[in-house]
Amino acid sequence: QGYAGSPQAALTRLQYDLYYIKHQSLWLDTLIMLKTIMHAITLRGR
Repeated sequence: QGYAGSPQAALTRLQYDLYYIKHQSLWLDTLIMLKTIMHAITLRGR
């Protein structure tokens, strides 16, 4: 996924990427997967 869009959106995505690189762990990966699943489930109801 690229950084298309506004400069502020690109900066926010870059900050998330850098945080992920600095804090790599199985726990963080699990948390991201759980949040993704919960987000997908809540969007289905719309």
